[in-house]
Amino acid sequence: MLGLKIVVERGSGVPLFKQLIDQLRTAIMRGGDFLGTRLPSERELSKLLRLNRSVVVKAYNELKMDGLLDSRSRSGTYVISVRPEQQCHFVGRSSTILCKSTFRKHDTS
Repeated sequence: MLGLKIVVERGSGVPLFKQLIDQLRTAIMRGGDFLGTRLPSERELSKLLRLNRSVVVKAYNELKMDGLLDSRSRSGTYVISVRPEQQCHFVGRSSTILCKSTFRKHDTS
């Protein structure tokens, strides 16, 4: 899965879903040919990592909101974006610049 060995540390003080999010995001963002890659189902990944399924659901949902993953009913969860692009603009008459990262989408249909 994305060439990443996922390790969750139960006693670290960092919530398990955040550890999972960080490791998946890092794997996706570091590059490679991951566009269109199918991830394990929520049940498969929770079983592999010995986590409650709700932890995996929460992590996948967060990455979907970030625009990195997309799920299709009865098909799976796929990587749809790997590289952030920044859109910046000036705010008012000041020299303040506001930037928002967006992600390039990959059509997996």
